[in-house]
Amino acid sequence: MKKNLIIGLALLISSQAFSIEAVNHYELAIRAYDAGKTDEAFIHLKNAIQTNPTHLPSKLLLGKVYFNSGNVAAAEQELTQALEMGADINLVLPLLGSSLIIQKKVDKLLQYEDQYYNLSREGKFEWHLLRGQAYILNTQAELAGFEFKEAQKISPDDTRANNTLATLYISMGKLKDAEVLINHALEIEPNNEKTWYLKGELALKQQNQDLA
Repeated sequence: MKKNLIIGLALLISSQAFSIEAVNHYELAIRAYDAGKTDEAFIHLKNAIQTNPTHLPSKLLLGKVYFNSGNVAAAEQELTQALEMGADINLVLPLLGSSLIIQKKVDKLLQYEDQYYNLSREGKFEWHLLRGQAYILNTQAELAGFEFKEAQKISPDDTRANNTLATLYISMGKLKDAEVLINHALEIEPNNEKTWYLKGELALKQQNQDLA
């Protein structure tokens, strides 16, 4: 009995030591990431996960590091594992969804449909944008428009929502609707580069329409 107790205590102490080491690596990774030292952050995150494979903050940040470096397949893997380990869907969905969209894995993205009512307001906003992108990949512009409008209803003053819907309207030839959205986006964020790009694209389309 005494021997078993000693072994149990030793295992507990060892487990706590590994947890502390993982946290230390994670904190170093955060500092490196915030300083723009991505490679250094990557090393610390790998060390943290090697020390404690269930350390969710490290899995989430590693997924972000992979995504930002262009390795979307690896990002998908890390973020999917994080979800399976119990990570909050609201923290995972935006980046995981984007990873799936980039890889054109529409069916895999739509498997998360049943999570909709577990999403926060912000999570639902992101879901409608992702679902809209999925419809675009399937060349279903009208359905994409519905999703983007749902996102805009949730956050009407979000520049990304207005720009995303404006981009779709320009592609569909709905130039007046696009102009309203672009002007609103500029009122919200006057120096947004994407909005100004869209304004230029819209002007060209309007000019061509006038010449037709």
